[in-house]
Amino acid sequence: MAFHEIELDSGLIILGTDGGPAWETEITPAGATSEQAAQIRAAPLGRWNYGDRIIRQSELDALRAFFHARRGRAHGFRLRVLGDHRVSNAQGYLGIGGAGTGVPTLECHRHHADSANAFVERIRKLAAGVVVERAGSVVSSGITIDVNVGTVTWVADAQSNVSSITPGSSTVVTLLAALSGLVVGGRLYLSGVTGTAGTPLNNLAHAITGVAGAAYTISTSTAGLSGSGGTGWKYPQPSETTRWVGEYRRRVRFDADQLRTRLEAYDPISGEALHYLHALPIVEIDAG
Repeated sequence: MAFHEIELDSGLIILGTDGGPAWETEITPAGATSEQAAQIRAAPLGRWNYGDRIIRQSELDALRAFFHARRGRAHGFRLRVLGDHRVSNAQGYLGIGGAGTGVPTLECHRHHADSANAFVERIRKLAAGVVVERAGSVVSSGITIDVNVGTVTWVADAQSNVSSITPGSSTVVTLLAALSGLVVGGRLYLSGVTGTAGTPLNNLAHAITGVAGAAYTISTSTAGLSGSGGTGWKYPQPSETTRWVGEYRRRVRFDADQLRTRLEAYDPISGEALHYLHALPIVEIDAG
């Protein structure tokens, strides 16, 4: 299935849409007086019925063109579900925990929570105009927002080449220069390390357990390995909140290969017609 980065026109026909997110749970008896629940999916998938109302000829023309361009069920598209299409600062998490993890790219999530529990939903399609915040301040430069995959990639705050690597059950990485702001409990990102130590070190953020000038002790084990070269980087840290604010879209497809309508009224003088649009099912392609 191809995915088309185009949005179904919300227009007036959105008023007839019903549906929403659906979990899948299997309930089975557990003895004579109780039952047990087994969660089938880790996240809900949305289902909607689009239409089920009278529409004008111009609306039908636009919908028919969109439906044929998607070849019915064959290709996916974006859908704005009014009432479930934007996040606030409290809901928009970059990274599952809503804080930096020391890596350059963080995924967009929506945080759903009450006083007892929480669910973090992956958001893959962003609308234009998304605002990114770091440690409570709006970020206006040094980031790339990919609206088609729902990620934010940061330019490093600082970087320095690796001077030496001392392997062991924990690893000491010495840089040519200390990276300001990297402290115990933070994360050092490494890339380009050569040798056998490159596998556990490269393209990962490592928990810092000790700092002595430009020498960083990380919890990652490299016992029995060797490595040299590479670069250390500083990206948003666990002590910094990372949030996004703005609108998102659902990644969906039609769940029917037929566009069903019924002619309700026709004016032969003006050529204007009214049609009844039967419910056109739309399903979410992947769960959050």
